[in-house]
Amino acid sequence: MIPTLSIIGMTVSGAIAILLPVVLAIVFYRSHRFRISFLFMGAVAFFISQIILRSTILNLLALTSFHKRMVENLVYLVIVGAFSAGLFEESARYGGFSLLKKNGLTWADAVAFGIGHGGVESILLVGLSQISNVVTSILIQTGTFDSMVASSLGEKAGEIKAVYLDTAPALFFASGLERILVMPVHICLSVLVCLAIIKKKPILLIISILLHTLVNVPAVFAQVFELNIWLVEGILFIMSAAMLYGIIRLKKSFPEIAAPKKIGGDSPVAENPA
Repeated sequence: MIPTLSIIGMTVSGAIAILLPVVLAIVFYRSHRFRISFLFMGAVAFFISQIILRSTILNLLALTSFHKRMVENLVYLVIVGAFSAGLFEESARYGGFSLLKKNGLTWADAVAFGIGHGGVESILLVGLSQISNVVTSILIQTGTFDSMVASSLGEKAGEIKAVYLDTAPALFFASGLERILVMPVHICLSVLVCLAIIKKKPILLIISILLHTLVNVPAVFAQVFELNIWLVEGILFIMSAAMLYGIIRLKKSFPEIAAPKKIGGDSPVAENPA
């Protein structure tokens, strides 16, 4: 039998993954009135860069003999598992902001972009996955999995059940905690890339790629060296706290924006004191 605590962990983590970005977007909109287009562009940037482009390329790479020869090379794994994520995602952020920069870029819009970017990742990669886990667990608990599903899966049915039965309940809770810690990372990197465009400093884009890589390195090391999950979460907590500080600190680097004078205007106007 699957521990009840495991199912609770799946449910809690799934709820966090789905509700966190939604609630955060609503609360931040009520306090800062960002432009909705940036929220959706952030989501689109993640979907195109990760789900469509990077995932496809990595799946094709996995089929090559080169990948099979290099699969135990730590440098290669860091490049594929960490650096590639930074390269694709930060480039997509840069492209997204470039498309929307015509009417000006603000700190609030950059934060909204990050919420959209991290939010769609949270929902697609963790939220939906945990919903699937809960459904599968219920099927296993009620015996429906063995009577209706197992026969079509063959030997894989036993492997699937073993994963749910052998995984420690705490690990299911860990995925929800990770979603909370990762959100400031997405927001801070979005703010940094936005500044790269405003200040016309490509070096900030390069820094964002390297920071993204750094954040992903512990996860790569965890797989290679079988590190304790809570050690990895602890490292991520420190990085998340630093990113949160960066979000607040970098706000001062944005130009001051005055609200449009015309009613119904949707473009921020930079202040130009006489």
